[in-house]
Amino acid sequence: MGSGDKLFGSVNNIDLAAAIEKEGHSIDKKYINVTGGNVKRLGKYNAIIRLHRDVAVDVPFEIIVAK
Repeated sequence: MGSGDKLFGSVNNIDLAAAIEKEGHSIDKKYINVTGGNVKRLGKYNAIIRLHRDVAVDVPFEIIVAK
């Protein structure tokens, strides 16, 4: 982590797809849209995951410091 609440890198749809995969669900990264683009700070954010052509869900997530 950088200074304050800044991250060294950023969190994007690829990272979210990997985190969802660890929980036992497979969603292709192309169906995940991080609201506002890449995340570069700690905090709460939203992503829209398209499950079907007519079905999309808003999924809140939080970036926290790893312990």
